[in-house]
Amino acid sequence: MLFRTASGLMILVFGVLGHGADELYFDSNGVKIHYLIEGEGEPVILVHGFTSSLQQEWRRSKVMPTLSEKFQVIALDNRGHGQSDKPLDPNMYGTEMASDVVRLMDHLKLKKVHLVGYSLGGIITEYLVVHHPERWQSATIGGMGWIKADDKRMALTGNLALLLDNSKQIGDLIKRIQPDGSFTSSGPLRVLDRGDTKYLAACARGICNLAVTEEQLKANKVPTLAIVGDKDLLKVTVDDLQKVMSNLTVEFVPGTEHESTLRAKEFVSGVSQFIQSHPMKPIDEAK
Repeated sequence: MLFRTASGLMILVFGVLGHGADELYFDSNGVKIHYLIEGEGEPVILVHGFTSSLQQEWRRSKVMPTLSEKFQVIALDNRGHGQSDKPLDPNMYGTEMASDVVRLMDHLKLKKVHLVGYSLGGIITEYLVVHHPERWQSATIGGMGWIKADDKRMALTGNLALLLDNSKQIGDLIKRIQPDGSFTSSGPLRVLDRGDTKYLAACARGICNLAVTEEQLKANKVPTLAIVGDKDLLKVTVDDLQKVMSNLTVEFVPGTEHESTLRAKEFVSGVSQFIQSHPMKPIDEAK
């Protein structure tokens, strides 16, 4: 069955690349972006969080393999992460990270998709819902809520950038937090401890440009799910989001914190059910 968002070119691209096509890239305004496609069905784009990657966040957590049983799942490495380019100019992050998602859709000839973002990916998702509402059949904001432009939590990104400027300092901090050396088992923390953190500092400086306003959230018409662990410290930002955002459904994953939420069966089942509850119309029904 053909869907209005799945063009003949997209079907052809998937037919040639097939499952497990690990080395796909496209040019996003001069920045090489790595992405991966798995499965068949309505298209779903996954956007990962800060210091992570599509492999770390979506493949190893089993979110992507599980969703690809029902949907065509497209995950990208955000610029500054994974196998994508890592510019050092802060102006090449922030809203440019959101534009990467739209450019990927244009590259694949997709007019509309289901969008799922986690943590920083959730911030990117909020920005995209506000600025490109016509492109999303549904949106899921995972592990994140509303970060206001004047919120002191947003100001912390500047402090994080200063810390990341000094790779030795961030490595020493990690070791103080986890002196037993267990930080080496965590993908995101391995990235921070390797010493190559200048591009992450640039990314952190751009995050503040993704803030959205109360008026924009109140005007939202995209069906949106916010899903967060009930022990996640960022749950308070979801509480803030729930007060102002229209067309919002909120779900809490019991007993999980920020990283463990992704591995919980309730997370992927909640996302899957929400997507299925907002299906795309086949072309013959849309006329």
